[in-house]
Amino acid sequence: MTATTSVLNDSGPTTSVSDRRRATIERMHGADSPQLEPGRRRIRRLPQRVVGKTRTAERVRDREQLAPPTGTYFGIIAVVSVFVMLGLVMVLSASAVTEANLGNSPYSVFARQASWALLGLIGLLVAARVPYRLWRKLVIPLGLIGMIAMVGPLAPGIGATVNGAQSWIRIGGFSIQPAEFLKIAVVIAAAELLTRRSEDDSDARRTAMFVGLLAAVAAGLSLMQGDLGSAIVLGAIVLGVAWIVGMPFAPFATLGVLAASTALLFVVSSPRRLDRFTAFWNVAEEKDHLAYQTYQGFLSIAAGGLTGSGIGGS
Repeated sequence: MTATTSVLNDSGPTTSVSDRRRATIERMHGADSPQLEPGRRRIRRLPQRVVGKTRTAERVRDREQLAPPTGTYFGIIAVVSVFVMLGLVMVLSASAVTEANLGNSPYSVFARQASWALLGLIGLLVAARVPYRLWRKLVIPLGLIGMIAMVGPLAPGIGATVNGAQSWIRIGGFSIQPAEFLKIAVVIAAAELLTRRSEDDSDARRTAMFVGLLAAVAAGLSLMQGDLGSAIVLGAIVLGVAWIVGMPFAPFATLGVLAASTALLFVVSSPRRLDRFTAFWNVAEEKDHLAYQTYQGFLSIAAGGLTGSGIGGS
């Protein structure tokens, strides 16, 4: 004979735990409550706002933690700061007496240059706060904007020629050189290219080919305007980023030799560029034109020796 055992309480006999759970859910939700299979647990769903906060917290917790800045980072800031300060001192020394003789404030040119330096400092602080992942997303837009802007000086009516190079845009009293914006785009593009190639463990030779292509495109846009100086600077920017990233010496040296050879070829191919490049050979004959800066340097050394004549005495 089989006996059935019941557990008694104040309300009478009870069944299993799952049955009691089902009965409780039915009392709470009514007849529309989902029927749970025996042995299954109902998962309580959190409100959407709670889920959103949880996911945000997880993203913040899992966000990549960057290491402290390297010595190279502070070294670049130190070099740039020294050059900016030396430039301001030179501008003040060279312009103060001239502006005073013209009846202007001796600090007028210096104040304008210092304003640009302050604007650059603000831009540096803002750029340093921008997450690097955002810069990576801006590579293509900034590159396209920079390339389109380089075509501006060639447009009739707004393009202006300075020192034989049609590399300026002049609208009314406002002048701007698009190559300056291209330099920013090239810095970001070079950093993104080298970082991506490094993450993919790509071959160093192939990486050097892409870096060389980037430098060639950037420099070619400046050469299209006849501006060899900006072309050399743009190529040097790409090589500088490659050096900081740590490109192996062999491909880096190869790129450097190719860049220097190409620049020298463009110098020799143009009589105007060649004359400017070799003006230091005939300083006495070209002291009022091509060798003006060299001649003024000789006068400064003659008047003040290796230490110069002092600020305002040049």
